[in-house]
Amino acid sequence: MKILQVIGSLAMGGAEKLVTEIAPRLCQMGHEVDVLVFDGTETPFLKELKASGVKVISLGGASRSNYSLANLLKMIPIARRYDIVHAHTTPAQLLTALSKLLGFSKTRLITTEHSTNNHRRGKWPLMIADRMMYAFYDHIICISETSKRNLEKQIGQGHIITVIENGIDVKKYHDASPIPKASLHLKETDFVLTMVGRFVDAKDQDTIIRSMPLLPEDCKLLLVGTGTRQKECEELAQSLNVSDRVFFLGLRSDVPQILHTSDVVMMSSHWEGLSLSSVEGMSVDKPFMASDVQGLREVVGGAGLLFKEGDYKQLAEEVMRLKSDKEFYHQIAESCLKRAQNYDIATMVQKYSDIYLR
Repeated sequence: MKILQVIGSLAMGGAEKLVTEIAPRLCQMGHEVDVLVFDGTETPFLKELKASGVKVISLGGASRSNYSLANLLKMIPIARRYDIVHAHTTPAQLLTALSKLLGFSKTRLITTEHSTNNHRRGKWPLMIADRMMYAFYDHIICISETSKRNLEKQIGQGHIITVIENGIDVKKYHDASPIPKASLHLKETDFVLTMVGRFVDAKDQDTIIRSMPLLPEDCKLLLVGTGTRQKECEELAQSLNVSDRVFFLGLRSDVPQILHTSDVVMMSSHWEGLSLSSVEGMSVDKPFMASDVQGLREVVGGAGLLFKEGDYKQLAEEVMRLKSDKEFYHQIAESCLKRAQNYDIATMVQKYSDIYLR
């Protein structure tokens, strides 16, 4: 079966990570899978896909909007060549729907809803546009029951929707080796906190940064990722006089190794879909902490530690408890690893394949 995965770019993010992980595995199951990106900028995910042997088709749109007419016109003849086109993220969803309409294509369309929330929710003109767009899709996949409920409030019921929780290669993360702390400008005695995530509105690196003045000098924070809010977070660290203890690492291809070097892994967010970074963080046999918000409490609750959204004081208190109580530390780490094993990627990819075949 010929399947085209479509996404705006392969920069850092949950949807981008999912496409990078599932495409080569679907090929191993006998499907012919290509990936189309509007912005073909070389990123760690794009390099990983190419190295796996998956064909990546770039529309070369780094200098223009993902929604551009040029991208749509280029996409129409490409999409017609596939049995199924699977769209991820809003620009891909919209252009995939329009390419079917304007190309008079009989290609089946599938999309994955990767978040529990988006800026279009509750706005009537955008709700109407969403309902028209999703009407072109033969099957919708949501990454959690919460995501499904919220989507149905936006587009109504009557669509074929399946919940498939995101998964990762748990073994890959669990078996990785730590990198030397010195290579990250850390001391061996430092107690290392790490968050992996883009600097965007949904994320809340600010709360972790605000907790740093309440923590001892040997507590250091690693922030992996890039995004529009990075400068704002850097300025916050400077204003709190903790910039010497907060390290902005940018995009990294050695995330599993960095997580193993960490003492505590975190995800501070305002909202999430189903956070792959959280599952990754729980896979490395370290305690995991997260904001008590939709998309995180479903994954982390009952295994890792949850703190109230934006409550940097509670966050600092939980870090100090983990730092001072080794028995508690290992108890949380063990329960996190057990929870992560529920989200192994093999199960997820099989469910995707089943939907394609149906």
